[in-house]
Amino acid sequence: MSSGGPLAGMEPTADWHARQHFNFLFEIETRAVEPLLPARIGPVEVRTGISVLNVGYMSFAPGSLGTLPAFEEITFSIQVQPDLSLDMPVPRLAVFDLRIGSNCREFLDFEAEHQRLSGDHSATLAGRINPAQDRLEVSDRDGRIFVFENTHPAPLFKRETAYGQYYAQREDGLYQGVFQWEGIGCEHQREGEGGRLFNHPFFRELDVEDLVQDCYMQMFLAPDTGALFRSFRPRRLC
Repeated sequence: MSSGGPLAGMEPTADWHARQHFNFLFEIETRAVEPLLPARIGPVEVRTGISVLNVGYMSFAPGSLGTLPAFEEITFSIQVQPDLSLDMPVPRLAVFDLRIGSNCREFLDFEAEHQRLSGDHSATLAGRINPAQDRLEVSDRDGRIFVFENTHPAPLFKRETAYGQYYAQREDGLYQGVFQWEGIGCEHQREGEGGRLFNHPFFRELDVEDLVQDCYMQMFLAPDTGALFRSFRPRRLC
């Protein structure tokens, strides 16, 4: 399923080819997210008392795992401190995953088994991207989930390979995983109205409309380029 080698001693599980990828980070008070984290994992604070929620969207071309149709995925996580003891490049991002969502049940089954991630299935999940590919609105039959909007009038894109880490809590314990991303993207912190999260069941642990503050960082692909996302088999920590 993956043509690459191991990363941080973890074997690859699959290569995913994304047609679109948006990843926006939002400020939130640390006291709101600390109860959601395992005791051994600490949030990243961008300033005293302020942590970061990470919300992402990917749309995938047909043919993933050889047979899957085109589908979409959303992610909901908290940025946490990276584990620098792992034998890998310094991670661009480390998160504790609260959940993922998708309109493809087979994808969620794969992620639960091979990545130890908890998922919500929504057959009506859909992202709408404007022609300039710098604004995204995601919703399903339960209503709007989030809106992202680029605030940089002249974003700079560069080709790069980036690495990340994630944690996932399952019934049988806490897992640590890694991932690799390759594409042409932009990452910036230009001020402005970068988006909004809505009180949708996907964000059920948090009153995001009341608690979420400014958009801290925006990450997105260059128009009409796509990206490779490589996943690896996580290890159980406890």
